[in-house]
Amino acid sequence: MPCPYEHLEDMPGSCSKVLFHIARKGPKTKYQIEKEIRINHATIHESIKILLACRLVTGEKIGTTRVGLAKIEYKLTAKGLVEAIRTFKREYVEEIVHKWMYVEPLLVAKWDYFVAKLGKRKVLILWMKKCLRSGLGHLKVINSLNKLF
Repeated sequence: MPCPYEHLEDMPGSCSKVLFHIARKGPKTKYQIEKEIRINHATIHESIKILLACRLVTGEKIGTTRVGLAKIEYKLTAKGLVEAIRTFKREYVEEIVHKWMYVEPLLVAKWDYFVAKLGKRKVLILWMKKCLRSGLGHLKVINSLNKLF
């Protein structure tokens, strides 16, 4: 299924809630997401389906359920990380960056260095400006950040 949406803001609100939960809390199964954010199973299933199609999350089989179905854990992709940082409140960005740094090391590996040199607010503003420009894919964001610093 191709992604029917260009940005997270265009997706149903449940997609944003699910992506935000994964971004802040780390890899999760559908069941864990359902229990932790109290959204019904069908909505979680549909949201994950959209997030997978848009390549904002990826799924990894971690075992089987008690009834023999695949237990899949969902994680942010590099595109999902950029979208989370671009979209969510500034107060959560540093937490998300540190949790998912390994997903896109070129993009966020020097986060702490730049925060120490420039200050968190300035780094965040520069980051957001680059991410907010329309049409920037994550590789273009990396190139833009490299030019900035």
